[in-house]
Amino acid sequence: MPFSCRCGAVRGTLDPSDGVHLRCFCQSCRGAARLAGAADPGADGVALFQTTPDRLTFAAGRDLIEPLRFSPRSFVRRWRTRCCGDVLFSSGDSPRWPVAGPVDRVLADPEALGPEQARAFLPPRRAGGLRRHEGAGYLIAQFARRTAAARFRRAWRNDPLMEADGRYPKARPATPEEVSAAFPEGPPLPPYDAPPR
Repeated sequence: MPFSCRCGAVRGTLDPSDGVHLRCFCQSCRGAARLAGAADPGADGVALFQTTPDRLTFAAGRDLIEPLRFSPRSFVRRWRTRCCGDVLFSSGDSPRWPVAGPVDRVLADPEALGPEQARAFLPPRRAGGLRRHEGAGYLIAQFARRTAAARFRRAWRNDPLMEADGRYPKARPATPEEVSAAFPEGPPLPPYDAPPR
């Protein structure tokens, strides 16, 4: 399935044969959408496809993406383009935990992924309550299965995010301007990827 950034300089394909279509309601995903210049998802959350990085292939512009973090304590990387500032997907911090989540809006045909199978960090049912999840057991089980399978097939050999030294490039901290764009009402307490209590 093709994907591309807003201006088209970064293009590639996603193999959707293994992954989970989900919707995330965390503040970090919402902030990443704002930073990308997309419409603020608000209470609708952000739809994405959680898979492994080796299922991403770049046709153009691989040198135009870089990872950033909203918080030094966060393990989530947001891969942003240098061309148009789009945020294409998130990943873990290391190839040893192979996870990548392209957001629906960068995919040519997100409906082909089928229905959403899980929802994460839903708002609490009552004021002061904890964030909740739907389909969390399925999401965790599928992540564990994909991780084991990726390690077995040595998926890191085909990880397009990895550098020659076998690591991901160092994630740069988001600039104050980027944080303001992502969180116009003021950033939540770090780590920004943690769900609010």
